[in-house]
Amino acid sequence: MKTHKVLRTIRSAAAVGGFLIATNAHALCDGCVVAAVSTLNVSLTASLTAISTLITTTHNMTVQAIKGVGTVVSQASTENAKAIAMANSRVAYDVARSNTMPRYAITNPCAVVAATAGMNSAIREASTSGSTFGRGGSGGGGVRAGAGGASADLAKAIAIAKGSELAPPPEVTAKLAASGACSAFATGPRAAACNSARFATGQSNPFAEADVRADTLFDGPQKNGERRKKFTVDDSDGSAERVAIEAFIRNMGTPLELRSLGQGELGTDAGRRFLAVRDSYEARMSFAERPMRRHVGMMAPSPDSQGFIARLVQSVDGPWVTAYLDKAAPNWRAKGISRDEVINLEVEGRHMNKGWQLRVSSMSPEEVAREQLRTTAFQNVLLWQLNQEVRESGIMLGGLNATAVRSESLPELKAAHSAATR
Repeated sequence: MKTHKVLRTIRSAAAVGGFLIATNAHALCDGCVVAAVSTLNVSLTASLTAISTLITTTHNMTVQAIKGVGTVVSQASTENAKAIAMANSRVAYDVARSNTMPRYAITNPCAVVAATAGMNSAIREASTSGSTFGRGGSGGGGVRAGAGGASADLAKAIAIAKGSELAPPPEVTAKLAASGACSAFATGPRAAACNSARFATGQSNPFAEADVRADTLFDGPQKNGERRKKFTVDDSDGSAERVAIEAFIRNMGTPLELRSLGQGELGTDAGRRFLAVRDSYEARMSFAERPMRRHVGMMAPSPDSQGFIARLVQSVDGPWVTAYLDKAAPNWRAKGISRDEVINLEVEGRHMNKGWQLRVSSMSPEEVAREQLRTTAFQNVLLWQLNQEVRESGIMLGGLNATAVRSESLPELKAAHSAATR
């Protein structure tokens, strides 16, 4: 509005000026005045046009600037609203995730990995490990003179029983066995009897009377005053525990072997018949000793168990597992633990483990369900082992039945055969 007023004022002044000039010039020089006024009028008009254009341009730029600021503010408001919405969504997601994750979290993941870390192969090899003990076990393991408290006589007597050395006359074998037992295991009245027989005593093996005690086989060799179940025993060649177990199995087998026959004796019909009967005897004795060998194999440490242990000691039960193994199997870091120890660790690691009991009390329903599922799976392992034990027991009963049938019916069968061949 002010711009239009200025223009009108300038134009009025120009008109008045032109009138005055025209009046005075009429008296002087009409032509010159008209030309000057015309020139001035053109100049004023051009100036006013330029000013009007500048004002219009400035006005348009101001309007566009105001519109641009409005657009920027509007965009900023939109982006801010989006950011707030995304932040709210993230917070809601984090809350939902924190509430959901514990329902599916594994309380003791190391134990889950441990269950498959060498456990299967360790259990499967039990019979193979036990096969080095007892009769026919010359393929690996043994007793060296001077190792594990075994004298030269005891080492030789065990080697004869295992079949790795030819058997001398029974009286020689008896002397070797008695001498070795007196020096390694005899205490109390037995040691007095050894002295009377002029055999040296001294209990060079730390497990007193181990060669005549069933505890040696079932619970592991026991020292004086020791009363505990051992699930892991040292089966290394010449260890004191191996010497004790080998001596007990020897006494349970054929303590006095028949003298080995020479070439001339074996070349006869009687010698050949002896070999056939001897083979049958060896098979039956091996059959009878299998439960003992298999049991000892389950007690022998297995290197395959070290992967299993490595996972468990890193789990939430790590301190409890370490304390358990330090007491039950002190050499577990170097040799591992037995197959029986693996199973017992799984059992005691729950009901008899205070830490596990406390965790169970604070578990979510989903965690409890998963722990129950793992326990059920472990029960399947035990049921499968029980199935194998029952099967082997049935086989053993079949062998005993066969022995009874032979004792009762074979003489009658022989008599009938002789009558038919007359």
